[in-house]
Amino acid sequence: VSLTLNGKSLSIDQTKRLKIDVNSTNPKIVFTLSNVKLNVDQGDYQLKILEPQELQSQKVNVIVRPKPIEIIQPLQCDKGVFEEDTLVISTKLNNVPENPTIVWLKDDKPIAIDNKRIRSIPSRDGQQFKLSIENVRLDQSGSYALKINDDIITQCDIKIQSIPLKTVTPLKIIGTAVVAGNIELVIELNRPNIPCVWLKNDIPLKNQPAPTKDQTKYRLKLSNLKLDDSGVYSINFNDGELVEQVNLNVALPPFEFIQQLKCIPSDDIEEDSNVIMQCVLNRPIDDDNIPVALLKNSKALSAT
Repeated sequence: VSLTLNGKSLSIDQTKRLKIDVNSTNPKIVFTLSNVKLNVDQGDYQLKILEPQELQSQKVNVIVRPKPIEIIQPLQCDKGVFEEDTLVISTKLNNVPENPTIVWLKDDKPIAIDNKRIRSIPSRDGQQFKLSIENVRLDQSGSYALKINDDIITQCDIKIQSIPLKTVTPLKIIGTAVVAGNIELVIELNRPNIPCVWLKNDIPLKNQPAPTKDQTKYRLKLSNLKLDDSGVYSINFNDGELVEQVNLNVALPPFEFIQQLKCIPSDDIEEDSNVIMQCVLNRPIDDDNIPVALLKNSKALSAT
């Protein structure tokens, strides 16, 4: 009695795994092939009896189906991922056939693997799979899936988070805050293009400065300052994700001579006449506590 596969004798390995049950009291013959193997034990089997007469059975077609792939660990990312990080998602499987066709998907579309920034990394045993994306972007959030031999095996949703806002240079005043002067409030963050609102004493300014694209510095210019421009100025990013403030005190400018002291109309004065001397400052003396003195030969004169 012999069993053939596709018209050929069984291999040594198949013969070891084959059990033939023949009973002299039972006309039934039972063949048991244990631990069948994909693409090895599949085909047309036929029984041949050589003695006392040659007899062949009809062929039996055996189709060996692969074991279903078992998910040991679903596709996942081990930690939160921020933009510009490296995204790594991985899965552990069982019963993955040899030399499978692997396709990674994002939102049901194949991901182009360049083996540089984007890499597909199988394990040596062929049962673990990783997808690595370096310098990941916000728009790479989505639904990721692993497809093996035309079947989606496991998938997960990935949310790429924005880099947390951090202050590089705190909010500060550039320039001298004096009446009629010009200053600039400047703050630098670690990210550009962040929505923001400037406030004075917790009230949003009516005229918000236009943002500068792709700049990490955020600026507010104040021109022709007045005393009532004094107050607490703040900038609010992303509806309160980050708030910085600075206190602005607008002062009167220091006194300066616009016109130096001189005699009017002339410094050639007749004896016993009155001499008038006059100067012009950059602003009025509006404080009675500010002393004013006229000196002659470096000695103060006293007024009567």
